[in-house]
Amino acid sequence: MDDESLCSDSDEETLAALLSADADIPSNTGAEEAALSAAIDASRTENNLRQLALRINNEKLNRRLEVNGMERQEVSADGNCFFKAASLHLAAHDEVTLRETLCQHIVQNIHIYMEYFPDCSSANFAIQDLSNMLLSGTWNLKFNDALPLALANLTGRRVKIFTSKQEPATWDVTPTVTSVKHDEASPIYLAMLAPTGQPEHYDGCLAKRRHISSVWDFTAAFRKKHFSPSLSSCASGLNRRC
Repeated sequence: MDDESLCSDSDEETLAALLSADADIPSNTGAEEAALSAAIDASRTENNLRQLALRINNEKLNRRLEVNGMERQEVSADGNCFFKAASLHLAAHDEVTLRETLCQHIVQNIHIYMEYFPDCSSANFAIQDLSNMLLSGTWNLKFNDALPLALANLTGRRVKIFTSKQEPATWDVTPTVTSVKHDEASPIYLAMLAPTGQPEHYDGCLAKRRHISSVWDFTAAFRKKHFSPSLSSCASGLNRRC
């Protein structure tokens, strides 16, 4: 039996029909195309609204910091932003060691922080959830409110957070652990960007530095006011000797 006998005329017709360009492939109807176009437009609109909200919140936060004599130190939004921002105030820690130390502190004092974990029926469940936070780049909204208090208790320093929210505009967190010596003289400042419906982001926050030109202007004014003409002449004449 040769190869040609394996394929009948009807088989060839069927194959030709399957290979035809538009034989049985349904095309989108006008309604489907309209629905697709509407979905694309909605997605673009949502993205534009998100970008607008982000820009407004950035401007609001920057104005709030300006009024309070502070400025932002931007850090990357990579899941480590809280730890990076806080470590700017801690010479003994970078974001890696601070993450580890804060997690260990919470585990060792879990009874203090259980109110922040309402979904956990016991301390053991809270500790299990917390173990994931040891991984760099991991952020868990369950621990969002607990971390500022843990930072305050760990360091004995007040944590002040400037936010882009309408309320609360600022968030003051004071240490509650009495066994740690409190240092009220040097708060840890953080800036929190919090657009509605979007993930929160922390940046560093430091007091603005005075420009050196202002120091020189003050010095010149002081000398002009308090140095007498005779002393100035004495300094410039006679080979700069009195």
